[in-house]
Amino acid sequence: MNDARPHYVNGTDLETLFLMSSNRPFTKTALTSRLMVYVRAAGIARGACHLLRHAMATHMLENGADVRYIQAILGHSDLETTAVYTHVSIAKLKEVHAATHPARVLRTAQTEVNVAARSADADVLLSSLAADASDDDDAE
Repeated sequence: MNDARPHYVNGTDLETLFLMSSNRPFTKTALTSRLMVYVRAAGIARGACHLLRHAMATHMLENGADVRYIQAILGHSDLETTAVYTHVSIAKLKEVHAATHPARVLRTAQTEVNVAARSADADVLLSSLAADASDDDDAE
């Protein structure tokens, strides 16, 4: 940004990140046209800017971003628009369900209690065996 960009700016710098070869900010049409070339080359039937917006929003949501931040990034005034726009993958939905469902949490807690109980039982058994061995040594 600091090294290369100044060489591409002619005249007044509008502080636009992406510039066309004419050193002007990308227009929506120009950006869509360029992206379509890459989308088609990748074998994707359709989409361009909208496809990238949708993918970005979905990946951010799946990686833990709050939907209200995604709403602000996308410029949506209504949260409902963002909620519909950012679908959640089935795999991620299953993962979150498995990790956070109350039955899973209760099962995990019960397993920890069972492990602790078995450990306590083992400690009692070992103590008892050690006491028996000590009694045998005293008897000799």
